Amino acid sequence: MAQLTTLPTDSPDAQRITDAIEELEDIDDEVTEEALPEIHADTKKHARRMILALENQPIAPTVYPTTDGEVALYFKSPDAASSVLILIGNDGQAACFSYINGKNRCARYNDVANLPDAFVKAQVRALKEAGFGE
Repeated sequence: MAQLTTLPTDSPDAQRITDAIEELEDIDDEVTEEALPEIHADTKKHARRMILALENQPIAPTVYPTTDGEVALYFKSPDAASSVLILIGNDGQAACFSYINGKNRCARYNDVANLPDAFVKAQVRALKEAGFGE
């Protein structure tokens, strides 16, 4: 947990980010338990970077492995039907899928190092407008 010492720990928002990072740190256990494809260290590094880059957004993601060997960052609240899913692949590619206020949007990326871009940030930020907020 030494990696988390740079995050402030005195707010609920910081705790949600800390929880997301912990889910990422435990992802290998879930991969093993569910017999999923291994997730590469670089993929986890990019996922961590994305979580931290989006820490000021209205909700922290749930982090889990996929059956395709990706890290999924799923931004969703039980308060609204809107959500954002970011998939980070072992091949260095990524995708962002959003469903906000009845509209589907998608962007695919050949290089996850370019994320989060304006599209990803806008989709996650839009969750607040769709009913997420204090």
